[in-house]
Order: sequence, then C-alpha cells, then structure tokens
Amino acid sequence: ADETQLVELPGGDILMTVRARGHRLLAYSADGGKTFSDLRPQVDLPDSAAMGSVIRIDDKQRGSVLLHTVSSTRINGRRSRGAIYLSADQGRSWPGHRVYHAGSFDYSSIALLPDGDVGVLAEFDHGVHGKFTRIRFVRIDPRWLLDSLP
Repeated sequence: ADETQLVELPGGDILMTVRARGHRLLAYSADGGKTFSDLRPQVDLPDSAAMGSVIRIDDKQRGSVLLHTVSSTRINGRRSRGAIYLSADQGRSWPGHRVYHAGSFDYSSIALLPDGDVGVLAEFDHGVHGKFTRIRFVRIDPRWLLDSLP
C-alpha cells in the first residue's frame, strides 16, 4: 500500500485512505495516528491505482462532508475519469460523486479555497497528446458536488 492520505474527522479521529487498484483502502485511528485499524477495501470508493486526495468540508445543511478525488476507472488501459466522491458519514459510505473529467486522468490533489470553492490540481490526458501529462487546475462549486449526495 502506498500514496496514503489522511484527514481529521469531527471528534479528532483520523481516516487514512490508501491507493489500491479497484477500490481505495481505508483505516481509522482513534489515538491521533499512533495506531490504525486494519486496512479494508471501500467498495463504493473506486480507484484505478492513482494517487487521490481527501479533505473535509463543513456544510450547514449536511454537517461534515469528506471529498475524495479519484481516477475512478481504466479506459483502454489508461487511468481515467476524474471524479470527486462524497461521504457524509465519516467515510463509512461514499454515495455521492461527480465526474469532472471523462478522459485520461492520473494523480490529483484537492483543497478548499479561501472563497469556499474546491480546487483540484491534477494530471490530465496522460499519453493522449504525447508522452507527458498536462497539469491543470480546476475550480469547482461545492454546491454542485454536495447536490450529488442522496
């Protein structure tokens, strides 16, 4: 397991997500990161074995919501379909998601911007326009993401 990401949950627990082919692996810590539960695959959080990133935002309507960027599938052998998955229950389930890039898509990093928007810096179109990846920044309205939650 590699390319680990951590996010602090309400109450101080820590969620660790780990790159894996098929589905992200998750583990929890209740002691500030000294120990973690065993890694387990999260079947509703897909991963094409690319580095993803996770943050927590606080929404007035839904409370604490986790946002996780992923390359959610492989198309013609390439990591593809940049998406953000959402969890409103501290990572136990990931029922919401939005695809923001349908093509070739690799590593990504997510951040909450000062104006409240969500920013994603990612590698797009790897191998499509030559051997190098295009790194782009995408600004996303969090309402569009939150509306994907049931």
